[in-house]
Amino acid sequence: MGAVDRWLRPQRGQARRTACRQPNLQVEAVEVAVEKYYRTVRIPAGLKEIIQSGLRAELDNQHERAEPELTWARQRVTELSQERRRLARGVVTGSIPGDLAREEHERIDTELEQAQRILETAEMIYARIEQTLTQALDLLERVDDVYRLGGPRVRRLLNQCFFIQLIIDGGDVVGAVLREPWATLLAEDFRARMIHNTTNPDRDFPGQGSSMKTLVRLAGLEPATGCLEGSCSI
Repeated sequence: MGAVDRWLRPQRGQARRTACRQPNLQVEAVEVAVEKYYRTVRIPAGLKEIIQSGLRAELDNQHERAEPELTWARQRVTELSQERRRLARGVVTGSIPGDLAREEHERIDTELEQAQRILETAEMIYARIEQTLTQALDLLERVDDVYRLGGPRVRRLLNQCFFIQLIIDGGDVVGAVLREPWATLLAEDFRARMIHNTTNPDRDFPGQGSSMKTLVRLAGLEPATGCLEGSCSI
């Protein structure tokens, strides 16, 4: 049983609810059609560098906008660390009552944890988003070759990784619903924005914000699916 056959098989119970009017298709023919469709998913030569450059400019811009909050968090960490030391000295000398010391210690710990979380989250997001999306672009640059040369397991993983749905009509793939981050990376408006960033890094692009929120969520807080970790390498 082929990779496409396994992947396109309906879930239990779906066959009875779906009246499919398509003629029976050979699995091998469908796999050839899917292999051909992957050529349309591959990004054109030279576009990877443009997207990477635009993404870097976007991240720099986002980081600059977040700098006031990050500066406040760094200062707060320093201040709270100093308060903790003063509190410890007060407890040792007896100038601060035990009950008050416990309350202050809890307050300092809570505020310190919040400030440190802001810094750690920012560092994680900006580091991981570029790394993850660079891996995604590397795969997009050669995804049709990976699918063509891969065995059934690799093909199945790629299909699950890239597509929510493949639309097949008359033995040809006529369309697809892409998963993230591929849907964003291959969208025309995202490409236009990255090109804009490389040529006009100091000027906002119309609609700025929506794409980056998606990418931060995917690559910063919810790392992209396991095919980026090498499971789809050949």
